[in-house]
Amino acid sequence: MRDFLNITHEFNGINESAEILKGNGTVHFTGLTGVQAAHISELVKQEIGADTHVIIVNDEQKAISMTNDMAFLGVNVAYYPAKDVIFYNVDMHGNEIMYKRLACISKYIECSEKNEPITIITTIDACLDMLIPLEKYKKSIKNISIDDEIDTDKLAAELVQMGYERCGMVNEAGQFAIRGGIIDIFDVTSDTPVCSSSVTLLVAFCNISRKNGTLGRQR
Repeated sequence: MRDFLNITHEFNGINESAEILKGNGTVHFTGLTGVQAAHISELVKQEIGADTHVIIVNDEQKAISMTNDMAFLGVNVAYYPAKDVIFYNVDMHGNEIMYKRLACISKYIECSEKNEPITIITTIDACLDMLIPLEKYKKSIKNISIDDEIDTDKLAAELVQMGYERCGMVNEAGQFAIRGGIIDIFDVTSDTPVCSSSVTLLVAFCNISRKNGTLGRQR
């Protein structure tokens, strides 16, 4: 798919559109359906050379669809959802949206630090939300490396301060458990929880079967 994207760079319309956008102009594309919008958008972004590309669409359904299309094209993409005004006060639904937003912000910070390109898909409603400064997000990131010595009581207090819930067994995102020298943390920006014994080995595990995964040593 990457080869196909490189081939279509030869189209004159892409080059002309990129030059207009570089000069703060506006370009209108019509008649695009399905993956075509994602395709053209990615071509223009590559031609401009921007590291961060934000695409704003009308609604959530289009945003999710374009995110999937971008991922199909091999693009490093993240979806930033809007708050759900109706269900935001319901813990399950509200937390799910919050975790997705945090995952997007976390991925953006990681890509910016590594100078890697990223495309963020969002909606008009999400752009209206007020956010805290990005630096506060960065200061809230907790890095745990292999062979680190950890004060479990201090770590537990920090996790609670960050909004995590301490429980006997980790079952969902936003929870952590400390059992002797073993720490289970389900990062809100991850799909699987992490189990660590004295932080010499970090492994992912299935929260249903409790069986270890295959991550092995990782940061």
